[in-house]
Amino acid sequence: MSRGWFNRADGNIAPFDDYLIREIIPFIDTTFNTVPFREARAIAGHSIGGYDSVYIILTHPDMFSLAGGYVAHFDGGVLPEALLKSHNQKLYPIEFWVYVGINDPNEFSYNRKFSDILLELSIPHIYVEDEGDHESTIAQRLEESIIFFSKFLNGTVVSVNSSDKLTSTWGKIKQ
Repeated sequence: MSRGWFNRADGNIAPFDDYLIREIIPFIDTTFNTVPFREARAIAGHSIGGYDSVYIILTHPDMFSLAGGYVAHFDGGVLPEALLKSHNQKLYPIEFWVYVGINDPNEFSYNRKFSDILLELSIPHIYVEDEGDHESTIAQRLEESIIFFSKFLNGTVVSVNSSDKLTSTWGKIKQ
């Protein structure tokens, strides 16, 4: 299946991962006051971005320690099983936060199978499924995953207020 000018059917998302790793992250680290270590980085995305997050952390485990996939779109059913099996969890420990709604018929079975593979390989992860579809509960799951990530990244839980805004030491994220 082709998406634009590149093909994800083989699991490859280059050149986007190269651009992120070689240009965006170094720019951010040299421009802003960041903690430039994998233990201080998470990557997450929704749908095709969820798949991209999974692929990027598995192909660049030296850059990230946490990944989130919100209703990850495993294009054509391509699961990163070979990448997971070849990953050195002792050298580069990673954790995943995976969410899927049971009312998303296109993504539900792939995300559940991805979680099953993580269980089989003893790779730590949180797996959440609910009554949602492809988009209905993303905001709620985003809040939960950011709170989860914040416990690992800097030891401080991100505060979440009832006005649907997430507040942290990194600033405000508006939905």
